[in-house]
Amino acid sequence: LWPGKSDVDQLYLIRKTLGNLIDKHVAILKSNPHYKNVHIPEPDTIEPLEQKFPYVSERSLDFMKSCLVMDPEKRLTCGQLSQHPYFDGFTNEFERERKEQQKHLHREQQKLLQQQAKIQNNVYVTGTKQQNQGHFPSLSRNQDHDGNNTPASDDRGG
Repeated sequence: LWPGKSDVDQLYLIRKTLGNLIDKHVAILKSNPHYKNVHIPEPDTIEPLEQKFPYVSERSLDFMKSCLVMDPEKRLTCGQLSQHPYFDGFTNEFERERKEQQKHLHREQQKLLQQQAKIQNNVYVTGTKQQNQGHFPSLSRNQDHDGNNTPASDDRGG
């Protein structure tokens, strides 16, 4: 919001948007040895939030202003901010998005279950493993004289 090049520059930018620092802040600065003799320049012009953010809604600007009140005694609490009109409809929108995500997840789960069922059907037939699904056409099953399956010969004499 105020990317100052130094602490003093940042305070200048804050002052340029929000106005003068409150007396309490000035006193704190003067009591700090690092800032005792520092003077924050007076801004030539004021650049209010409306000017910094011309495309932001009035409701959003009002919320930002409520958050940025310099005097902490006058600033809204988190509880009060959570009741700001900025959040009106937020839970409805959040709930709508959550339901959409649930639908999407359910569809994806169904697809995965169908794919899993297809894989299982291709691997198992009535609980027994299928053999020679035509994937290796050069292999065939041999049966011994009792009707039991035996491995196919490897055509190398073995």
